[in-house]
Amino acid sequence: MALRPGAQGPNSAGGVVEEVAFRGDDSLLLVRAEGGALLRVGHAEEDGPPPPRGSAVRLGWEAASVVPLAG
Repeated sequence: MALRPGAQGPNSAGGVVEEVAFRGDDSLLLVRAEGGALLRVGHAEEDGPPPPRGSAVRLGWEAASVVPLAG
């Protein structure tokens, strides 16, 4: 899962950055997704500065990364 501005479709979600923790070469973002889940998202320093708290963001992920859970 990564920040992907403009991401659309089933492998994406919108959310709001709640916390940013700097970890040297990267940052850990806590993003509250539209459905209410709190997601941990890594953000590499080489991708630019992380969005500040309160920023609306789009998240995206590869379909092959999805793991269905038995219910």
